[in-house]
Amino acid sequence: MTNTTSEVHEALRAWARGIYPTEAATELLIRTAMVSTEQPWVQPGDDPGWWWINFEELTRALNAGTAHSGGERRLLSIAASLGGHSPEGFRLADALPGLDRKHLALVLAAVAHAGGSHEHHDTSALENAAAAGLPLDRSMLAGTPLGSLYPWPEQQA
Repeated sequence: MTNTTSEVHEALRAWARGIYPTEAATELLIRTAMVSTEQPWVQPGDDPGWWWINFEELTRALNAGTAHSGGERRLLSIAASLGGHSPEGFRLADALPGLDRKHLALVLAAVAHAGGSHEHHDTSALENAAAAGLPLDRSMLAGTPLGSLYPWPEQQA
């Protein structure tokens, strides 16, 4: 069964769904064009049309010295780290300064997503009412959704 690029991307997103750091790492790889079925870290699942990212394999490839540019290695290393596997000697402080503005925006969005900021709510009404000794309303418990601290940039067509 042949999968289109968009089908592989959607399968990877479905695989990662529910684990914010894995979602962030996967989305970072997709948006930086570091996902293709030819990459050893992009692996088919047991079911047809199912794909997953093997972050351990990605880290192994980085440690072995993949044939990627310095910028690509930085992005791959950041994604591997978000995926729970950091290459030998990886330091975020070394990876960030070499990124251009476009890729830095993607990394910021990935970090915000990994931290779950897209699920945060403003609970200040609850906190203010409690501090003032006012009756608490059940609707205050959920708070107002805030959206991501740093949303994913719009993708260009």
